[in-house]
Amino acid sequence: MQQLVHAIEKSDGSQIRALLQKNHTLLQDPDLLHNLLTFHNYELVEILHAVLSTGCPCVSQNDNGETPLHIASGQNNLVIVELLIDSSQKDPHFDINATDNHGQTSLHRAAKTTCSDPSIVKCLIDHGASIVSIDHTGKTAFDYAEENKHYAKAQLLNIDEEIESKEQHYYNAYGYEIPYPETSPRKERHSDNVKWLVTVGHWKVATLKEQKWVKKHITMLNPQVRPKIWECFTGVIPSSANREEMMKLYAVGCQGKGIKEVRKGLNVFPDHKAFIEMKGKYRLERMVVAFLEVQKKSVISSVCKIAGMLLCVVGEDSGFDILMQLKSEKYAISEFIDSNAPEAIYIFPRMFKLEVCQLYDKLCSIGFEMNYFVTWFADLFIDVFPPLLTIRVWDCYLYEGKDVLYLIAINYLKLLKPDLMKANTAEEAYGIIDSISAKLLDSAIANLTKDKIDKTMLETLRNGMKKKEQN
Repeated sequence: MQQLVHAIEKSDGSQIRALLQKNHTLLQDPDLLHNLLTFHNYELVEILHAVLSTGCPCVSQNDNGETPLHIASGQNNLVIVELLIDSSQKDPHFDINATDNHGQTSLHRAAKTTCSDPSIVKCLIDHGASIVSIDHTGKTAFDYAEENKHYAKAQLLNIDEEIESKEQHYYNAYGYEIPYPETSPRKERHSDNVKWLVTVGHWKVATLKEQKWVKKHITMLNPQVRPKIWECFTGVIPSSANREEMMKLYAVGCQGKGIKEVRKGLNVFPDHKAFIEMKGKYRLERMVVAFLEVQKKSVISSVCKIAGMLLCVVGEDSGFDILMQLKSEKYAISEFIDSNAPEAIYIFPRMFKLEVCQLYDKLCSIGFEMNYFVTWFADLFIDVFPPLLTIRVWDCYLYEGKDVLYLIAINYLKLLKPDLMKANTAEEAYGIIDSISAKLLDSAIANLTKDKIDKTMLETLRNGMKKKEQN
């Protein structure tokens, strides 16, 4: 390799070719491409093409953590970048978002160059490079492009400028994990844009700009990355210790009297692949029994539905950890699975009367039972909306907390209002709600979350509830 390095330093293309032809072991050296990319000569493309056709290592990292693509991306040679990507994609270990020792991706390198031509930046993005990856200084590729006043690059890298698409998303029944169609121009970019969330601990220090992007795109998450995103939203880090704790709680719970009642309620989401095999029921039983052992007081049927829905999206360990996190003040799941549902019973009817007063008066006049709506909260909308829309509701719930559920419920009532105002009896009103709910698509979540909830009003209602409890 030393002779090859000397030949590269002398820019002697003929000697480089001769050494590679004479010593084939050089072609398997992990630093070969890194060294060749320091050969600044018109012959480089031809030599690289020949070398890459032999199957030499093209995703290895040097002592600085750089891949050949890192180096090429900083050299403003689009032909070489395309050549390296095409060859690297054949390697199962290829990661276009691989980082060097400074936490920088190839896209960071392309954005940092003195050349303002955005061709390499566009090429990397088109092949799935994440525009929101952050290096060890806390900067994205956009930040570097903006610093250099390379506005063409910055426009491609600005998370606020992402092009919206009218393409359809395809799912099977209960198929929460089906990705965007293979032909989708958004597929790679949209998926990779949210992968930064899975970085351990990063969500806790996400910038306002990143949080703004997540908020903007929360209603169209890619199902492929949803499990990790839910973990990040709730601060869950699955571990063997957590699993051991769950199994201990399960063992204790199995000795109690409530195990029979739990097993009666396990028939949830029967068509989802998580429950097609009997082991899915065992997972659900372990989660529910362990949670009830901690919670002590709750509605078993609601816990079964909530835990079952979590298992449709995440694994057993993550599902139990998320379930435990829902006990926090942000989510207040005990308010929903308590048989009395104190907050929902007090607050929701009053919000309903304040926000949709005309519909409220109409339903009261035909004998409609207002506590009917409280059951929405008891199961966190699982029995109200079609499965895919329910998952969308949970995207928002796990990101924003319990208050967004009131917003969704009020907006849903506003959606129902034109039809419910025509109802002459309570039975007719119930039928209208059921028929409209069944037809809602998962895309309806955008309309159900488009308005802002009046925080002042909600806080006033909560204070009123506390005073009532004290009296």
